[in-house]
Amino acid sequence: MSFPVQILELYFYSFIIILIRFTSFFYTAPIFGGSTMPVLAKVGFAALTSILVLFVTGPIAASVPVNMLEVFLLVAGEVAFGLTLGYSVSLVFAGVQLGGMMMGYQMGFAVANVLDPVSNQQVSILGQFLFLFAMLYFLVMDAHHILLKGMADSFIIAPAGSFAVSQFSVAWLVETFGRMFWLGLKLAMPIVGAIFLVDVSLGIIAKTVPQMNVFIVGLPLKSLLGMFILGLAFPFFALVMRFDFEWLAEQFYGLMHLL
Repeated sequence: MSFPVQILELYFYSFIIILIRFTSFFYTAPIFGGSTMPVLAKVGFAALTSILVLFVTGPIAASVPVNMLEVFLLVAGEVAFGLTLGYSVSLVFAGVQLGGMMMGYQMGFAVANVLDPVSNQQVSILGQFLFLFAMLYFLVMDAHHILLKGMADSFIIAPAGSFAVSQFSVAWLVETFGRMFWLGLKLAMPIVGAIFLVDVSLGIIAKTVPQMNVFIVGLPLKSLLGMFILGLAFPFFALVMRFDFEWLAEQFYGLMHLL
């Protein structure tokens, strides 16, 4: 086989491996994935990104494997690598949705659900509202560029075929799960705390003024109070999300080292 043909084969093989990793990442990442983005658009964007990475980094492998088992293990490892990184990003946005769900439950919006186009599941209307706000804030921070740069750097940090599950990577994912719940709790705390005080006040009123129907008064009162605090707390939400997004950008590279 001539030398130019070997070079072309090496470039094509490298392009396929990069494309598999990027496509798997886009499948689970909340910004790039979801059913709102057509499949052809996702594949086309992954192919374009893979071409750019290939021309910048060059071939990512020294030779093309001929053993089918080796090829299968390599492809499976790249798919698992991309899915894991995309899923780790989606956990932060799941924490935002969790906080909105807790708010909506306290405000009486538990029945009002909408379809989330990313997960294709019914979610709280406030959770979806905060999720969209988090996505916009994520884009304003240019954090999506950090993710794309991280995926390009991943072939230097974790070369193709190096994927392995360790106790440290599992511990990182467990920590991210815990941070997801902590993020939801931080976002929901202002509204949940205020409505808790309203419930305590209504309970005292129900004991002192039995003639008053607190159930009729309490539901619109909690809804109005929750919407009022939600408007006042938006700067606080932005600070909390910025802190967690910066943490995610730092830990994104850490997870690649662990994988």
